[in-house]
Amino acid sequence: MRLAYLIFAALAAGLFSGAAHAQFGMRKLDNPNERWYITKKAVPDDIEAKPLSYHPNLGYKHSDILFKAGKKPEAVYWMYLSQIRYRIQIDCRKLGPWTTDYDTYVALNADINSEQNAWVGGDIQLWADTVYKVKQDYDHSGDEWFSDGKCAASSQKIVDGFDDMLDYLVKNADDMRTNREDGGLENRTTGPVADPRLTENKD
Repeated sequence: MRLAYLIFAALAAGLFSGAAHAQFGMRKLDNPNERWYITKKAVPDDIEAKPLSYHPNLGYKHSDILFKAGKKPEAVYWMYLSQIRYRIQIDCRKLGPWTTDYDTYVALNADINSEQNAWVGGDIQLWADTVYKVKQDYDHSGDEWFSDGKCAASSQKIVDGFDDMLDYLVKNADDMRTNREDGGLENRTTGPVADPRLTENKD
């Protein structure tokens, strides 16, 4: 778990650029303009209505389009929803380096995830709220990509892992802001980060 914490903190601080993070993948991003890891398929018009009907790579592409259009909070939501689905697939199918989905996921992290995490890290409350919303919204039983029903255990593990991330964001906001400042990144908010899970039993 500690490794996951360090990765999230590094991303928040902007310490991993796309190029630096890419060294952990099997295919290097020698030509940043190539972006071989993003599907060439067009994003379906109904992806927001039926997000669990399509391959998670299309969700990443939708997120990237939103982010570049200035709809950054929405983009981060779609990035994390797509990340959950990719991670479930990798865990359930026991995929590792040299498999297409694994290497594609690593490259997507190096590009889209790192760019969007560097932005959302400037508002850690927004980050925590977005991660919580994704965790609440994701319904594995309705995910058509896993219609064989064999990935329920992996789904539970990956989704529950987001609680570790929420713990880290809530407890380490000040340190994360300091790291960002040291790295030349802006902090758009200050003060404590409220745990969105504590609102579950209100009302």
